[in-house]
Amino acid sequence: MSQEDLEKKERFKNTGLRESDFDFSELDKKADDLLEQENLAEKNEFSEIKKIERLSEDDNLSKQVTDDKKTTVNNITSQATQTPVVTKSPQYDQIESILEEGLADIYKELPESLKLEFRHKGEETAFQIDQIMQSVKVKLKDVIELILGWLRMVPGVNKFFIEKEVTIKAKKIFDLKNKNNLE
Repeated sequence: MSQEDLEKKERFKNTGLRESDFDFSELDKKADDLLEQENLAEKNEFSEIKKIERLSEDDNLSKQVTDDKKTTVNNITSQATQTPVVTKSPQYDQIESILEEGLADIYKELPESLKLEFRHKGEETAFQIDQIMQSVKVKLKDVIELILGWLRMVPGVNKFFIEKEVTIKAKKIFDLKNKNNLE
């Protein structure tokens, strides 16, 4: 009798069943089949993960191209003297005032060329946040990314100050969303 057979018998000793009740060759075949199916499933899962990673890389490239286009559009928009006409919700002004809080001194110190661009980007950010807030499911991450993108325009501002301001502003905006939902 092989070592494997002895080990199998030991495992079944404590079950209270008789050895003659089991055909170990059948169990071995079933176990091998199960292992083979698991290996096949793992290979399929691995290939699916690779496909997703490739798609993600392609998506990142397209996002980079889109971001470059957005930067170009933003530069053109910032050079324009007229503000585009957009429909604003009742909470737009509240969002805009939350974003403005505590930034008056920083805005005054900005060079004239950057003030207009910063104001336009702030209005665009407020509009985008307003659009997000009108949806059923609101993701905090999206709001934070928008505010971060806007505040990173300010040169020479401490990274930690920006993160603190973003956190405070995002929390206030979500409190506004929750308050509006309760009414």
